[in-house]
This record gives sequence, C-alpha cells and structure tokens, in this order.
Amino acid sequence: MILFGCLNAGIATSKGFKAVRWFFSLGVIGLIAVLCLPSAQKAKDAAESEKREAMGNFVGLMLCWVNVVILALQLVRLFQFFFR
Repeated sequence: MILFGCLNAGIATSKGFKAVRWFFSLGVIGLIAVLCLPSAQKAKDAAESEKREAMGNFVGLMLCWVNVVILALQLVRLFQFFFR
C-alpha cells in the first residue's frame, strides 16, 4: 500500500493535485483514478486549471474518506472478534 501511495502522490503532484490526499487513496483504485484525471497544469487558462485542480483534489479526498471508512469497519470487526 505504501508503494501505491507514493506512486499516486507522485503522479498527483506532477498533475497539480495535493499529494497527501492521493497518498491515502485506495491503492490500485486511486492509481487508476489519478491516471484518468486530466492534468491541472496542462489547462488552457487559469480558470480551467483551477477547476481541474479542485476536481482532482475532491476525487482524492473522497477516495481517502472511503479508505478511512473501510479501515474503521475492519477495526470494528477486529474488536468484535477479540471481545466476544
């Protein structure tokens, strides 16, 4: 997961997105998502660049939250297993 996190963050940074959000973005799923997003740095004007950056950061944040929910559910299952 750390390998995919670093890879996702590096690609996101090169496209003009926030690296931290993409570091925690569901591994392979995040990699596919960041590769499919258009680069904010290659936009024709500043407004389009800001729009692309906002979209990329939002997608990264949503994938990050999905990752947090999955982790929380796994922790609940773990605690249920140990404290029956």
